[in-house]
Amino acid sequence: MKADSCGTSDYHIGELPDERTLRCAEKFGVPISHRGRQLNKLDFKTFDYLLVMDESNMKKVREYMSTLGLNHENILLLRDLKAEGVLEVPDPYYGVEDDFNDMYDILNQATDKLLDKILMETSNV
Repeated sequence: MKADSCGTSDYHIGELPDERTLRCAEKFGVPISHRGRQLNKLDFKTFDYLLVMDESNMKKVREYMSTLGLNHENILLLRDLKAEGVLEVPDPYYGVEDDFNDMYDILNQATDKLLDKILMETSNV
């Protein structure tokens, strides 16, 4: 299984993650050796799922897909897999350190739900 992260805009291409992200990742034992990159058409062929954090990014992914004549069956809001509460992942960038820890909890729960979905789909094959 392979996972990657990218943005829909070109603001942070080549940059390291925010220092607060790095501290949060270290706190929870998550290794990060990633630099910012932008979504590209190869992503639509490489990944079984394209997961977006919010409706704004969902719109950008769908526009990009339409403009290039691409298709993908599994584009989801990451929190769609968790049926309760807000479906968008809040952006902690303009917040405080605790917002990054809260986001870690949100992403941890959502990715557990994604893994459950993948395991269920592969066991039915």
